[in-house]
Amino acid sequence: SIRQAMYAAFDTLYMVQLYWDQIKEIYDHRDKNGGQPYPALLELDLQCAIALAGVELRGIPIDVKATHHMHCTLQWQTEVLRAEIVAELRNNAEEPEINPGSRDQMRARLAERGINLPDYKTSTLNHFVQFEIVRKILKWKQVAKLSDFTKAFLLERNKVTGCVHSNFNQTVTATGRLSSSGPNLQNIPSRSTLAAAIRACVKAKPGHTFIVADYGNIELRIVAEITLDEVLLDLFNSGKDMHVMTSAYVRGVSYDEMLRLVKVEKEPTAIKQRGDAKC
Repeated sequence: SIRQAMYAAFDTLYMVQLYWDQIKEIYDHRDKNGGQPYPALLELDLQCAIALAGVELRGIPIDVKATHHMHCTLQWQTEVLRAEIVAELRNNAEEPEINPGSRDQMRARLAERGINLPDYKTSTLNHFVQFEIVRKILKWKQVAKLSDFTKAFLLERNKVTGCVHSNFNQTVTATGRLSSSGPNLQNIPSRSTLAAAIRACVKAKPGHTFIVADYGNIELRIVAEITLDEVLLDLFNSGKDMHVMTSAYVRGVSYDEMLRLVKVEKEPTAIKQRGDAKC
């Protein structure tokens, strides 16, 4: 309509005016030392924007058959676990239906069975895994969360390109890290067989392959470069795992022993301790 066309026209007109106002502010800004940090940051940001735009437009290829099969499997598991949880927590058949996703309902039901939770977070439930019902709830939460990913893949997949065209956000997180949305491709779980199966639904197109190009411990490497800390420098120069080293120190064992437990034995406690060491 004419109204929509005028709205779009003014949208474009104001965007150009905003652009020049922001450019002026960027180049007029001075820090407390009189320097101009913003132009350099803007140039770097715009270079990243061009690369990310290419990634968004090309998209991430999805194996639709594998994804659909995985989604059906996860939905079935979710319903089975939900039914088992409800059956165990209902006192009689005449009671209203229980929702395992309801924090208040679940805390009240679990309290009746001597399991008093301050909240219903997964991190809190992990402290009560000696109870079978809590283990079922944790499993239900995990499977339900994973099914959200497969659902997003199927809904967001472009039928023409066969890809998911996620939005990569440069300036959203408080930490300055990249994030993605619609769907979130950077937060797919990896520490379970089911999670690995979901990741396998993301497949390179014929004639192409995925590569891993990641700076391990990049922030700590920068710290080592600036501080010239001998321990950090020796650790990185020798190719050791920073988080294994930290968890070995906390556990009171040698680096080699901790590395064996994590990489060879794959001991769950050791793997968790390495994960905790990242914090």
